[in-house]
Amino acid sequence: MRGFCRLIVFQLAAAVVLTPLCSSFSVGPLCMSSSSAPFKVLVLHGKGDTKENFGAVLEPLRTKLRQSPAGRDVQWEFLTAPHEIAPGRFAWWTLPPGVRSFDASEYIGIDESFKLIEDHWTKQGPYDCILGHSQGAIILSVILAKASLEGYSVKPPFGILCGAAWPKPFESLLERMGAEGTGKYEFQTLHSYSPKDSINPPEHAQKIQSLCGASASAFSHDGGHIVPMDDEAVGAFTNFLFPS
Repeated sequence: MRGFCRLIVFQLAAAVVLTPLCSSFSVGPLCMSSSSAPFKVLVLHGKGDTKENFGAVLEPLRTKLRQSPAGRDVQWEFLTAPHEIAPGRFAWWTLPPGVRSFDASEYIGIDESFKLIEDHWTKQGPYDCILGHSQGAIILSVILAKASLEGYSVKPPFGILCGAAWPKPFESLLERMGAEGTGKYEFQTLHSYSPKDSINPPEHAQKIQSLCGASASAFSHDGGHIVPMDDEAVGAFTNFLFPS
């Protein structure tokens, strides 16, 4: 009995001694260093899509970009917009019939989207990067301006904008960001666009790029209104997110 008690005391003492070491050393799966935290990407889909469908569309990109060149895991998460415009199809805002986002006077319901994204960021974030396509890229451009000038809490260090159009109702905010800079909020953006885009004119994406600071870069491709996922595009995304 005494031997058994001495064994228990020894085990407890060992636990007390070893427990603090987990803050400095990686010992098994229960003690992970901060350097092993994944690089988190939040994806905002385009008009009429969902997180499930767009996640499937981007599966080739997710497969090719599962880790950084140094071996850091890349974690992809998707968010569905709040406005159902047709059964199973969602948007970040709505527009009157025949009105395009780049000539609209108002994005109806976009405040709900700002709130949804901010709440998700608070609960599941922060994220290292936000990638947006089409309408998702448009709202991302506004998010960057709001974070720079209006104290919006969603502040990704990296932004990838694919096939963006000019956010007409927020043009004064973006132009102000271009004139005044981004303040204490520092971010880098990659603007992906195509001369063959028949949905959103590529010059709109170029204009947004010009307002995002000197660090903003571009990737031009021939795929049209898509998120490019060929080897050249994946290389561009990788070099942008994980510069050597």
